[in-house]
Amino acid sequence: MTPSSAQQIAHRLKLRHLRFMKVLSETINLSDTAAQLNVSYPAIIKTRQEIEAVLGSRLLVGRGGSTELTDIGRSLARYSCQILDAMDCLGEDVIAQRDGLQGHVVIGVRLQHGLRWLAPALVAFMERQPQVSVSLVDGLHEDVARDAVDLALGRMGPPKWLGTLNFEAFMPIRSVVVSSNPAPPVCHTEGEIDWSELLDHHWCLPPDGTPLRERFNDLIREKKLSLPKRLTTFNDMTTHAELHRAGSFLGICTDMSALEMEREGIVRIITPPIVALDDQLAIMWHATRPLRPVTRTLKEFLLHRARAAPAIERTASS
Repeated sequence: MTPSSAQQIAHRLKLRHLRFMKVLSETINLSDTAAQLNVSYPAIIKTRQEIEAVLGSRLLVGRGGSTELTDIGRSLARYSCQILDAMDCLGEDVIAQRDGLQGHVVIGVRLQHGLRWLAPALVAFMERQPQVSVSLVDGLHEDVARDAVDLALGRMGPPKWLGTLNFEAFMPIRSVVVSSNPAPPVCHTEGEIDWSELLDHHWCLPPDGTPLRERFNDLIREKKLSLPKRLTTFNDMTTHAELHRAGSFLGICTDMSALEMEREGIVRIITPPIVALDDQLAIMWHATRPLRPVTRTLKEFLLHRARAAPAIERTASS
């Protein structure tokens, strides 16, 4: 394609074309696209024809339920979403500079000590920005990737998320193996712990797909052992603690959470921190979509607060 052709494409595409492509990429159906945009079906057909005339290429291939976007259609849809997101951010940025920062941010957080760090930081931010509201929900990597949350605070996890998400790590996380109190008999043996024996017992583990579970699975595979046949999954430390309080389990958690449960007489720590489970507490956000001004400002505030905290304060929370 010659430079002039590229310029003609950029000049002839309109915002309504981009909105059409964004909705079409979600529905892959012209009737549903017409309904979502609240226009007639003939108007949608005309819009499709206008775009195809500009591109010199079809947008869709197939019929009925097997319809899909062409490669060029997917490219245009991707750029359309990015441009429209940027336009939305532009509007919010103008309003923020004119009327003051405002809006709502959804933050995903799961780690208990991460929440303890985050809570006072949010209070300080909202005192500075009284027109901003925040929701705290259970959400991590996948939730950021699909825009269910704006920011998340949790383990960095495996490198598979790099490129999809951006990370700023600021606090080390070390993890240990714990046993319910009283512990299973194998945990009373002296000397080095036998993983093959431990794995015969009932475990409490985070669900598949979470960073700590993936690191644990990798550790067991490296030892050429099988994962526990008896396990119960938990999604928060309150559930983890109550399971140990009620039954006899082995489990993994951060050393800080383990020490708290040990002080309460719920568990006993049976390993020193396991290097293979080490991670970093990080703030994460979507890598390819522009952050709204309110989200960007909160992210920068949290990162500044994290960098300014004394090292002893950060590591004491890990």
